[in-house]
Amino acid sequence: MSGWCDVVRSLTRHGREERARALADFEASRKAADAESRMVQRSLAALAAQVAALEAQIALLAMCQQEERASAAALDLLAPALHPDPAAVHLAAVVAAAAVDGDRLARLGPELLPRDLYAALPRAIPADAFFRTGSDGRRELAVPPKLAPVHVAAVWSLVADLVRGTLAPGLAQRLGREVGVARTRLVRIDATELVGAAGEAAAVTYALFLLPAAVPAGNALVRLPAPVPAGATHALEITLRIGADI
Repeated sequence: MSGWCDVVRSLTRHGREERARALADFEASRKAADAESRMVQRSLAALAAQVAALEAQIALLAMCQQEERASAAALDLLAPALHPDPAAVHLAAVVAAAAVDGDRLARLGPELLPRDLYAALPRAIPADAFFRTGSDGRRELAVPPKLAPVHVAAVWSLVADLVRGTLAPGLAQRLGREVGVARTRLVRIDATELVGAAGEAAAVTYALFLLPAAVPAGNALVRLPAPVPAGATHALEITLRIGADI
């Protein structure tokens, strides 16, 4: 009798072990399936984001094509203001004459850019569709823009060249320190004050507020934070990284 009991106990124990192994295998398979499902979902989400970005780019391209004639006409009107060499000479002179505030400049003006170029900037603000929401929640357009109507691209490409080719080197010479351009962007103003870059001790942000040509006082680069002047709906923000002594 005891022999049969031993057999029954052995079979019962073996059955429990088999069930435990089966449950463990099932759990491992379930976890693997869950992991694969999450990976597929992430891949699909990434693909959807890529498709959405591509569709947005296609829509912007279509807008550029629709505005091609108007943009070309606008460029013809703005062309007399788009002379890089005189603009660079003017900007270099403004930087050389600016008052130094410690190791940084508080203000560059009163006329940072030639008047005709400054007057062209508000006329080169594209439709809101060309702006995107930046990491700080602001509506922004990279300068120079990657995709924009031809007159917009021409104006802001010139501005970007002046910032990198004249402003930054001029400030480096003036301050005796390395100066790099961390970011240049056109931002929509939705507040009474612009605060500039945050989180970087070595970074300083300047703003050129875009005002009508009849308000030449706007043609100055001011260090942020700064109040927004009346009538300004956009500003050119330039974030510079101040480095070691040269």
